[in-house]
This record gives sequence, structure tokens and C-alpha cells, in this order.
Amino acid sequence: MKANLLKFLLFFFLVFISPYASGQFSQSAVPSWVLAPDSKPVKPDLEDINDGYYIESYEYQVDLASKTRFYRTAKVIFDNAGTENAGNISVYYNPEYQKVIFHELVVLRNGVRINKLNLQKIKQLSVEDDLTRSIYNGMKSAYIIIDDLRNEDKIICSYSVQGFNGVFQNKFCDYYNLQSYEPIGQVFVAYIVPEDRQVHFKEYKDAPKPTIENRGTNKVYTWDLVDTKKATYYYNSPSWYSSYDYIECSEYKNWKEVSDWILQINPIVTIQPNNPLGQYVERAWKESRGEPYAYLTKVTDFVQNEIRYMGVEVGEYSHRANNPHRVFEQRYGDCKDKSVLLASMLKAKGIGADLVLANTSHEYGLRDRLPSPLHFNHMIVEINVDGRHQFIDPTITNQGGNIKERYLPYYGDVLTSRVRDELIGVGKEANKRIKIVETYQLDKNYKALLTVNTIYEGGSADEIRSYFKTTAKNQVQKSYLDYYTRLYPKTKKKENISFEDDLKNNVFKVYEVYSIEDIGTVDSQVGKRVLPLYANQLTTYIPELEPDHVGPISLQYPLSFDYSIKIVNVDGKPFDTVADNHFQERSAYSYGKHISTIGDTLKINYQFSIHSSFVEEKDVALYNEDFSNRDDQFYNGYFLAEDGGVEVISPVGSPSLLSYGILLLTLIVAFVFIIKFYHKTEPKYFVLPENNGYEESMNGWTSFLGFGLVASLIRLLISFFTDDSLLNENVWIVSTYLGVNSVLYNTVVVCEIIGNALVILSFGYCLVLYFQKRDIFPQTLLFTFIFNLAFVIIDTVVAHYMLPGHFSFNTVAADLFRMILFSLIWGSYILKSQNVKNVFVRKYRSNEEKVINTHDWENIKELD
Repeated sequence: MKANLLKFLLFFFLVFISPYASGQFSQSAVPSWVLAPDSKPVKPDLEDINDGYYIESYEYQVDLASKTRFYRTAKVIFDNAGTENAGNISVYYNPEYQKVIFHELVVLRNGVRINKLNLQKIKQLSVEDDLTRSIYNGMKSAYIIIDDLRNEDKIICSYSVQGFNGVFQNKFCDYYNLQSYEPIGQVFVAYIVPEDRQVHFKEYKDAPKPTIENRGTNKVYTWDLVDTKKATYYYNSPSWYSSYDYIECSEYKNWKEVSDWILQINPIVTIQPNNPLGQYVERAWKESRGEPYAYLTKVTDFVQNEIRYMGVEVGEYSHRANNPHRVFEQRYGDCKDKSVLLASMLKAKGIGADLVLANTSHEYGLRDRLPSPLHFNHMIVEINVDGRHQFIDPTITNQGGNIKERYLPYYGDVLTSRVRDELIGVGKEANKRIKIVETYQLDKNYKALLTVNTIYEGGSADEIRSYFKTTAKNQVQKSYLDYYTRLYPKTKKKENISFEDDLKNNVFKVYEVYSIEDIGTVDSQVGKRVLPLYANQLTTYIPELEPDHVGPISLQYPLSFDYSIKIVNVDGKPFDTVADNHFQERSAYSYGKHISTIGDTLKINYQFSIHSSFVEEKDVALYNEDFSNRDDQFYNGYFLAEDGGVEVISPVGSPSLLSYGILLLTLIVAFVFIIKFYHKTEPKYFVLPENNGYEESMNGWTSFLGFGLVASLIRLLISFFTDDSLLNENVWIVSTYLGVNSVLYNTVVVCEIIGNALVILSFGYCLVLYFQKRDIFPQTLLFTFIFNLAFVIIDTVVAHYMLPGHFSFNTVAADLFRMILFSLIWGSYILKSQNVKNVFVRKYRSNEEKVINTHDWENIKELD
């Protein structure tokens, strides 16, 4: 009975008394120190506004002397939807050190002020946004619902939040955004700073400088802005990148003051040997036989895995750690608690340990910011064993491997108590590796056995180990199976998922076996069954961008990903030989694709590595060129035959009558044109033969030119007819799978067939002229060089813009360079060589002329 009564009293207090008896809400006039802006709001463009209302003005003013922040907002409703979205007021505060003072809440309607402020209607709500991270911070919200709102009403609300967090020991730091993701009619910001305090200000992006003036014993910094344009948010931008104007201020002069402050509120304590924590330390040291790294491993594993992550960060404990003895006994704590506990345990045995402030989302750009504790949201520990320094994150669980190689997320620049006067980098170590091998054993009747072997190493092993430990085995099995059923609906589990955990070497292996019925889908256009193969697990690490993306691109650094797809043909039927290589190395990442065949197995291998946490803004265009069609780039489709095996393993298929028809027609038309209109002409361009009345013999270089032409013609013929992708029937349907306009694509294919035919015919015709020593040979060869280069360059540009995800300039760079070099060398020689002018002098002679000349030659012999 007594217990039930206590529960009732507690419930009554929390529900009915707490919101009002706490004394956190009061009402008063606007403080006398609040400033009035000089400017007037400008009505923003309503076409840029969502939710049916716009912010006419927004004021934010801070008085350091009274430790008060003042807010004033004017909202204008211009659509019925605005009555729903603008009618709720939320004021966030921490009751541990703050009070809310309301000044005004009115609705202006047709020039009439309607008072809507009633303290009895204000609800106090808990705002625990960090509970998903096991953090309780004690934040509350004063919540007001405004009744009777109508279209064209203006809502004016002003209030003050009084009190600063005492953990900062009367030093002030702050930041404020001057833009929003919607336009604002007016933004007014003011900081009233006593003249005996020095606060530093800094503006970012395009934020203007403040207006500074002295008022009594205060220095006032103000920003009075009108018609502020909306900022644009871009997905997959790094957290540290700002697309809006903002300002920050700090009373900390340098990073050393910040470091001194964190050590003052979070000292590394001396552990007494006679309490529970001290007894554990002595026992762990004894079990480690006094070996520092063995002891480091033992206590790190204890803090990471036995002290659960849970933080009560109310008031000063937002930055102040609990006593290590308390954390040890309660067996939970946040990053500060766990870091101070680990550092104290290490110090107890003479191992160097320093506290480190880090930011989990802003790994870049802190060196350009003002020194401030607000830049950090995480704490880790720096270890020093015999002069070897190492960072350890006590909040990561289930880490494996040698303690010297423990994975550490890339936190970029950090502030350590060892180097107090500047930020230092934690270093880049790409020790997150994933290797996947998917093997499809094809069988008759379009069945397949799929085996998947995945190896996780380093940080990836830590992550997957935690997933398996914290997720029900049936749920793990279902999530893995669901992935493949999305690709192949008739996929069934053949064996239970299994894994091997090599904790010592930090390698985690997962094994999966599935049976697939009715694999592949019938393509309605060609009437054939297609086996689709996707590297979906790889594409999840490649961010998608909006078409107008501006700024850098965030990447999941570090990562090394190796993804192989193997197809074993039915009944051991061998594949034709196929080889394809493509690799690109960029400053922030690298990727490659390799296709090969051995006997009855086709292997598609992808590599993708991330070298940086972001792609620089100057490289975004190159990134788009690489991955704009990433879904197609990491897709492969192969036709299946009636026996269930792969019919084709590349775009090569049956010979295309259309392609060969275009080729033959081009050769005939070009040959007729040459014989009828060009072959009988005399040279008019570039090189004119010498009229010396005799023919010189070819010197070494001119003879070598002939060998080069023969080699070029052979190479062109082999390239065109061996890699006969343009001459098979499948070339005319590829556009369906590439997602491009079929008319444009087929036009390009026709032009490529015609162009290649003309190039081959031109080189062949040049060889005929070369051996005939015709006078038009030099100009014809130069025309051939020019046409060949122009054709390749235009074809490359068209292919790049039509298929950006499948084609890159870099893939033809080597061939194009070789072609240009060949043309320049021999083109220059032909233009400058005297031997060329004296060798290629024969004019065109008809058959009749040849007979006459022969008869004359016989008469000359008789006269002799």
C-alpha cells in the first residue's frame, strides 16, 4: 500500500505539479538592454516559401552581463496551410541552469493586437533528441499551441532564456546562422559585451562584418540584414561544409585555454588501491605480468565492453565527467566518463595517457575556426607507451586485433592535453577492408546455387561483430536473405548463415548459401532471358548527387572494398576468352573493373577505395563523370541459353547483317568515289613532287614509312574485326540497357561503322599509292591522318557525353596519344622530306597511255 501511494504521488508531481511548480516560466516586459533594429523587413518572394507562412523578421540578442539570450520572431500566414505549421511555439532550455521569461505573444489581425500569452497553457515537454545515442541531457521545451489562427494573421513572439552553463566558468562562446533554407525578411543579431571582457568574432562564407559601437560600459556588435536569400542544402555534403552565412564568437584566446579548461573540469584522478577500482587495477596489472601493452589491452577491453555507453549529461555534466570510481561501480558512462576512467587506470601504472577532444562530424576545417569548446562533441584518449603515441576510442565496443592496430575513426584535427596550444591530426589509416565473393553455379532449367563469402577486416570487422552480437540471429538471416530476394525473387535459404570470428587478427568471415529458382528475366524486346548482376553493395558507398550539387562530397572514409562476382557455367561449358580492364585513380578515391574468363568461369571484379573523407569541390565534375550513371556502371547483363547456361559473355553476339551491310555499302561507295573522282587527279595540297625527270630510290626513312603503314593497316583490321562489337546483332539493342536515346545511340553506331570503314580503306589506298609511287600519295596520307584524328576525337567526345558513366577520356588517352604522335612524326617527315618529293612523282596513266609508251620503248630499242 505504501509503495503504491509513493508511485501515485510521484506520478501526480510529474504530470500536474512539475510543469508549473518548477518556476521555469515567468512573464515580464522586454529587457531594457534589448536593441531595436534600424532597418525594416522586406517581404520575401513567396514562391520560395514552404508551409504557408514566412518569417518577416527574426531577432537574436545576447547580453553577457545578465547571461540572457533574447529572441523575437514575426511570422506572417499567407495560406491556410500556415495556420497548421505556424501555430506552435517551442522554446528549448535546460532547467538545470536556465529560466524562460515570456515577453509577448500576440496575433495581429486587421490591425488589432490579440493577446495569446497565457502561462497556464504552457506545457513543459522533455526534449531528448540524444536518447537514440543513449544520452540524457535534461533539455526541456516550453510548448504553446496558439488557438484561433487565420489566413493573413501575423504572429509576434518574444522571450528571453536566462542562464549560461556554469561548466564554461564564465567564459562565453556562441555561433549563429545568418541564413535559413528559406528567405527571411529581416535578421537582426546583437551581442552586448561588457568593456572589461574580450570576445572575438569571426564571419564565415559571405557573412558581413558587424557594426561595432560603444554604449555606456558595453561594446555592442550588431548585424542588421534585410531580404536574406535562402541557403541551399545539398545531400551528401560534409557536415563541416556550410552553404549558408554564419558567425561565431569566443572568449577563449587560443587553443591552450580550451585545453586547460577541459583538464581543469576533467582531471585524471589518482586511484587508491584499497577501493573496488583500485583492486581491479592491481588485479589486471598482475594478470598482465607488468607488461604495458598487455595491461593496456586488458583495461581497454574492460572500458570498451564492460562499461556500457550511457550518459546523463545534465547541466555541467554536459562537459564534466563523473568520478572514475563512480563510473566503475555503476558500469555505465558517456565518452567523457569512459575516457577519464581509462586514462586514470593507465596513469595508475605509469602509462602515459592524455585526454583528447574530437568532433565526430567536423573532421575538417577546425584550424580555421575560433578556439572554442563548442567545436567538440567527443572525447578519446591518447596513449604513450615508451614514446609510442596512439589514439584509442573507449566508446567503441567489440574491437579485435592487436592493441597497437585498433581501429580509430578518422576524427581529423583534435585537441589533446599533450599538445595544448594547437590542434593536431589523428592521421589517416585506411584499415577498414571488405572483400565479397559471390559465386553463381548455373544449372539447367534456369536454376542456380549462390554462395557468398564475405571477409571483414579492421574497423569493418569491429562493426559487423557488433551487429552480430546485438542482433537476433533470425533477424540477421532475414536481412541477408532479403537483400538477394530483392535481386532474384525466387531465392531461398539453402543453409543457415554462419560466421567465423578471428578476434586475435580482427578478421570476421560470413558464409551464405542460397538456391535460386527461375533465375533471370525475359527481355521483351529481344525475347531472350537475361541474367542481371548488380554490385549493389558497392554502390551504397558511392554518394548520389543532385544535378546542381555545389561544394564538396562526403565519403565514408576509410574504406577498401573488393567485390567479385563469379559465374560458373552449366555442365562445365567453357566461356569464350574475354578480358576487360578499367581503373581510375583519383585524389579522394580509386575504382576499377576487371572481367576475365578461365574455362567455365566468368569473373567480374570491382575495386573501390576511399582515400579521403571528402571529394574537393574542384573535383566534383570529375566525380560526376565517373559515377553519374553508377547504376549502369555496376550492372552486367548476360543472355541465358535454353540449357540454363550463359549464351554470351560480352556484347558479342551473332553477326549483324545490318552492320555488315553498312560496312560493305560504305566500302563500295568510297571505292567508286576514289576511282572515279580522285585517283586520276594530280597533287594540289601539302607536298608537290619535284620535276627532275627521274625517280629517286627510297631512302631508309621513306622505306620505314611503308612498314609503318602496313603495320597500321594490320592493327586496324585486327582491332575492327576481332573486337567485332560493331558487327554483331546485340550492338543495336544495347541502348535499352544503357538508358540512352535509341535513335541517337543507333545514329552514333552507324557513324562509327562508316568512320572505321573509311579509315581502313584510306590506309589501304595509301599503301597502293605508296607502292605505285604516285604523286598524290603524300597529300592522301596527310588527309588520312587528319581524318583519322578528327574521327577519333569527335567519336570520343560524343561517347563521353552520351555515356558518361560508361566512358571516360582516360580510357582512350593512351591510344589517342600514340595516334597523334604517329601522325605528327610522319606528317612532319612527309612535309619536309626531299626524298618524298623525288620518289613519289609518277602521274596517273590510263591503259591506253601505257600501251603507247610500251610501243615507243620498243621502237627506241630497234633504233639502237
